[in-house]
Amino acid sequence: MSGLIFFLFGFLFGEILISVIKRMFDDILKGENLIASDFYKKKSLVCIFLLAKILAGLFFSLCYLKFGFSLIFIFGFLFLCCLIIISATDFYFMFIFDEIIFFLGFLSLILYALGFNKIIFFERVLGFFLISIFMLLINFFRRESFGLADIKLIAISGFVFGYKNNFLVFFMAVFSAAIISCLMILFKKKNFCDCIAFAPYICTSMAINFFCGEEIMAWYKNFLFLV
Repeated sequence: MSGLIFFLFGFLFGEILISVIKRMFDDILKGENLIASDFYKKKSLVCIFLLAKILAGLFFSLCYLKFGFSLIFIFGFLFLCCLIIISATDFYFMFIFDEIIFFLGFLSLILYALGFNKIIFFERVLGFFLISIFMLLINFFRRESFGLADIKLIAISGFVFGYKNNFLVFFMAVFSAAIISCLMILFKKKNFCDCIAFAPYICTSMAINFFCGEEIMAWYKNFLFLV
């Protein structure tokens, strides 16, 4: 019952989330000299806004069930809300505001200070650099394979979850992006050389890892042991 109540609170909070997303959409449209009303008419945003509210409700209730009424619950929920905003702007415009990345990094420091994940600082530093440097190297050999915002996002993920779980985040993001891209090419929604918005896949993987990353890693270790 308490989970349902917290879901409703989070769902209502989603209205604030939608207003932030709309404000960012309007700023991007102004920068590209596009008329906001025309964009909203062409793109049916009802579903994406409803999804944002449902996710806000789901994250709010799951954070409460996992962490109780604590500071980690509050700042963890804000962290997840940032992931929703990043996914929305990147999905529609392939653009992520530096301000939201900076705020996400600030929240990651607060979560570290509050003892989220109980990972030692050295593992967090490794997580921050390992995959982000790997992505930069790929960009060096093939320009714009990854957006700079994607690299910043995976670096923050590494600091929050540590280098081991960040490999899981990256693998899940790449694997899911590859599957969806293949399906879109198969149904002729995209061409093979078209760019894709990668941040939503990273954010989805981060959200999954936020709640059950350790359980997934434990299952994987047991699976390897059985094999």
